[in-house]
Amino acid sequence: MTISNIPNTVYDLPNTSIEHERLNTQACLTRRVTGNKVVHAPLFTSSIHRILDVGCGPGVVTREFSSRFPKAKIVGIDINLLPILQQEREKEDTGKMSFIEGDIMDLANKHEELGKQSFDYVFSRYLVYALTCWPEYIKKTWDLLKPGAWVEIQDGMLTTMSAQTKNAANLEWEAKLHQADRGLGLDPDIGGELERLVQAAGFVNVRAWEYDVPISTWEGMDEGLREVGEFYQKAMPVLLGSLMRTRLEGRVEGVKIEKYLEEMRRDFEGGEGFYVRFFVVIGQKAE
Repeated sequence: MTISNIPNTVYDLPNTSIEHERLNTQACLTRRVTGNKVVHAPLFTSSIHRILDVGCGPGVVTREFSSRFPKAKIVGIDINLLPILQQEREKEDTGKMSFIEGDIMDLANKHEELGKQSFDYVFSRYLVYALTCWPEYIKKTWDLLKPGAWVEIQDGMLTTMSAQTKNAANLEWEAKLHQADRGLGLDPDIGGELERLVQAAGFVNVRAWEYDVPISTWEGMDEGLREVGEFYQKAMPVLLGSLMRTRLEGRVEGVKIEKYLEEMRRDFEGGEGFYVRFFVVIGQKAE
């Protein structure tokens, strides 16, 4: 199974048509979670000339930027350039959008499209499974932005919460998985740290939003979010199962993969109700 075309990356989600469809649906359903709000930064269309979409995935948000900012050049970058974006890249008329396959940590300030102080807005979403050094990433966004420009980071705090108690669900299999995540240098709860990190990088006018993302369904839940919960209730066991197989086996002493997989499936079918938290943080580079 193909993971990524980029060597030495910690990103280990599969590069398959099923995963591509999950990413596409996830991008659409995130709008439901945020009340149909994709961009949180106070952008003025007339002043936006270049936008960078980091971890652009299937290009759903990239294309939305292209529609919303018709005079802007939109650049998308991802370590796995999906087939649909490869086809887009091969079109003759690429003046409006361009797509780069590569790691932003390697290519920022080096690739011809990623020069210093060349963007009016840098956006990213769900890099939680791709980045191991968030302060360095945020510093790179600073370098890429023009004075007065905005960064927007949207990412998760992935510890599962109980809809009944509003506290951590304390799932043994998840604790083992997150232990393995941290062993790779990943932070599954980075969302809750983003506001502090953006402020520490020197950005001004920093603001944060927090949203609850249902990853299962339960009695009495917000009906407007039920479709989101139904999607994740099916998708999460597949996604997390893939991660457990690639990360736990041979890395966590004494782990019994099948035992944890069965516990995970049982938890998602149990009806208790789970959600994770999703954070949006914006910051402006001072003039």
